[in-house]
Amino acid sequence: YACMESLGIVRRVNPATGDYENWFDVYEAIINATNGTHQMDNLGTSPHSGLRSVAFHDDFENNGLIYTSHLELHAPNATFLGDNLDDAYADSVVAEWRVVDDAVDSMSYRQLFRIAMPSYPDDDVNYENPIKQIAMHEGHLYVCMGDGAVEDVDNNGGRGNDYFGKIFRIAPDGVGQFDYGVPDDNPFVNDDSYPDEVYALGFRNPHTLAFSAAGDLY
Repeated sequence: YACMESLGIVRRVNPATGDYENWFDVYEAIINATNGTHQMDNLGTSPHSGLRSVAFHDDFENNGLIYTSHLELHAPNATFLGDNLDDAYADSVVAEWRVVDDAVDSMSYRQLFRIAMPSYPDDDVNYENPIKQIAMHEGHLYVCMGDGAVEDVDNNGGRGNDYFGKIFRIAPDGVGQFDYGVPDDNPFVNDDSYPDEVYALGFRNPHTLAFSAAGDLY
């Protein structure tokens, strides 16, 4: 059983005995993979900081791929989904990693996408509602994206054409940074009113994804 804490540690737990080990330090792995140019924001400056979720690829036993959602300190020269916000304090990131010989290879760090999080002008660490839980189902990665404190009633119920307050569905398989596919049957593909990645919208702060045995999403 794998569980995580926001500081960036993924633990492996034996449910029969309760024994556990620190299996993957995401914080250190990001620093190693990027030579320190990227760094997880896990300082506790926000209840939304740090590591938010871990998901295992459906074919993990063969390809060794896992995914994390986490906050990193803002990287102004990176590639973003949506706007690169000048006043952003942090970026919400979904990344892919590969497990080799029962350990995560930190150099396998591959960004799927990065979203600059809005910040309040009077408090640049008071950002809200980044990506929370992610989940794999039938080869697709589902991603819960909070509203960033911008998709709210002050914007007439949501702006639609941005990446906040939505659930994404992507095909994560790719070969380089920011490389992934979009399923053809996503509901807004080729609709200029919404990003192609959007699977569902109208959310304040979606935290949790669960699939039933029949494949229904809750």
